[in-house]
Amino acid sequence: MSLVVRTRLRGRRPAGRTVRIPPDRTFSTGSARPLEDAFRIAHGDLIGRPADEHQMDKLDPYQLVTQISESPVANVCDPNYTFVAKARKQYLPARQVYGSARERLEEMAAEYRRARGS
Repeated sequence: MSLVVRTRLRGRRPAGRTVRIPPDRTFSTGSARPLEDAFRIAHGDLIGRPADEHQMDKLDPYQLVTQISESPVANVCDPNYTFVAKARKQYLPARQVYGSARERLEEMAAEYRRARGS
């Protein structure tokens, strides 16, 4: 099952009302009815990510997420309930993203700065 979400922002957003995702956390949301299903969906995705990305057995990230997750209830007024499951990345296994492209670019930038004397 896949989901495609398209959004279009019109006009200007008021200052201070933008969505900010801190770089030290990973998020997953679940929206469903009843509330328990929204909770299960959000945490199921949060458990599935480390299992897929790090080839871990399902039980290891299950135990990890039950200990490190934060679960604020985001919405209980609309027809569906929304849960946000989040976890600090410091507790997740380290991994290289995009074949360590960031590290290569940082090295190239440092080399360029050294060559320019800055």
